[in-house]
Amino acid sequence: MIENKQLTVDIEPIYTSPGTPGDVNVQSAITTMIFCNTTDPDDSTIAPTSGAYGGDTNIDVYLVKAGATPDPTVNAIMKNLRIPAGETVFFDTERIVLGAGESIQARSTENNKVIATVSILPV
Repeated sequence: MIENKQLTVDIEPIYTSPGTPGDVNVQSAITTMIFCNTTDPDDSTIAPTSGAYGGDTNIDVYLVKAGATPDPTVNAIMKNLRIPAGETVFFDTERIVLGAGESIQARSTENNKVIATVSILPV
């Protein structure tokens, strides 16, 4: 199954593993994470903002334990990753297993430019 989320400047869950936190019988394997900057790279009207080149945006991604909050000093797995306009970044080599209530959360430096797609396999 897949989950899609349009990223905003606020840190929000992309996917939260189902179940009651602490239930060891509920797990979700994250097989792929994809981040697509949907901005047209040929749009010369886009001015640089937030420290990025015109149309480029940066993302932060967190793996958050159940009951915890995103914290760049504790659970960030990507920090200020620049995605150029029109580009897509794939993370599909390593697998991540989330327990019940654990989540993948993310934000972008620009509202509604990046689509996050996560492929999940219940285990």
